[in-house]
Amino acid sequence: MRNRYRAWGEARLTDDSELILCNLSFRRERFLAFGGLDERLYPNEENELLDRMLHAGEGLVHDPHLAVFRSQRPTWRLLCRQFLNYGRGRAEQTVISRRLRPVSLLPALFMAYVLLVPFFPVSPLWLPLACYGLLLLAVSAGEAGRARSLGMFVRLPFIYAIIHLAYGAGLWWGALGALPGRRPKPGGEVTLRQVKGLTGPPAAPAAAK
Repeated sequence: MRNRYRAWGEARLTDDSELILCNLSFRRERFLAFGGLDERLYPNEENELLDRMLHAGEGLVHDPHLAVFRSQRPTWRLLCRQFLNYGRGRAEQTVISRRLRPVSLLPALFMAYVLLVPFFPVSPLWLPLACYGLLLLAVSAGEAGRARSLGMFVRLPFIYAIIHLAYGAGLWWGALGALPGRRPKPGGEVTLRQVKGLTGPPAAPAAAK
């Protein structure tokens, strides 16, 4: 899934795990033939359509050389809400499509595990959580070392944990039946910049919400 956010490899056939709506195009006739996006979904509306197309025999292509750069959520609260919504969207997509990806269960099970562990103060159940914490620190240290940023090392473990736990909580929320009228509206500003090539300097920013 991280290939949504990095340029790696060559153009290849893929599924929705490498594709994301902010950097996605369709042939108009195929988009219309499949009925477009399911308006019951937000987010994951593109994932549901791509999944339908893939199971109907359509080819999905990921080309790393076609890239859109976008800003990320600027606050902890908005980051948490973003991945809470991502998890909810994945659960609702699963309910609509009736196709379950086992890997999608992992964040939900991890969230349940984290909530269960405090009820067993002295227990081997803490060992996986300790290993998870050490893994977060190791990955954060590697990324911070490449960026030469101590501040990144301090923040990254919390960012990773928020992503995993919020996504897991969103899966439970969606699976237990979130009502469309009670869904939070998308929030946060996104800064768009036109970039010449993958490494060229950005042009003047244009703000969009």
